[in-house]
Amino acid sequence: ALGLIVKNNELPALIKALDGEFIEPGPGGDPIRNPDVLPTGKNMHALDPNSIPTKAAVDMAFIVVDRLLEGLAKQGEYPESIAFTLWGTDNIKTYGESLAQVLALVGVRPVPDSLGRVNKVELIPLEKLGRPRIDVVCNCSGVFR
Repeated sequence: ALGLIVKNNELPALIKALDGEFIEPGPGGDPIRNPDVLPTGKNMHALDPNSIPTKAAVDMAFIVVDRLLEGLAKQGEYPESIAFTLWGTDNIKTYGESLAQVLALVGVRPVPDSLGRVNKVELIPLEKLGRPRIDVVCNCSGVFR
């Protein structure tokens, strides 16, 4: 793994690009969350919108939402609604964690197909959810739209 981190592909790729040559495409992002971004020097693409939120993002989102709602419930009751700003860059870096938080608040879980693409959601029964569903108002940043 260290070899991938220190491999110098950026300047050679830049020179190839300036010469009009093909630059291998590859994902961008955080190498801790996605080691496939290494080595650098690729023609970066942000993400496949059908691939988010990932399972790890969904798992983390449910933890964050549970903690948020526990804190709010200590103040007397659950909120009826919550507003969210969905930032494209944030979703790129976290592979859809804030999108998964919105889904968790309303009480649904994304369902990936056999290729890992997320194209439907399933409703979590209230008995299993253990709390009311929370309405979410989303404001999407330009790149997220």
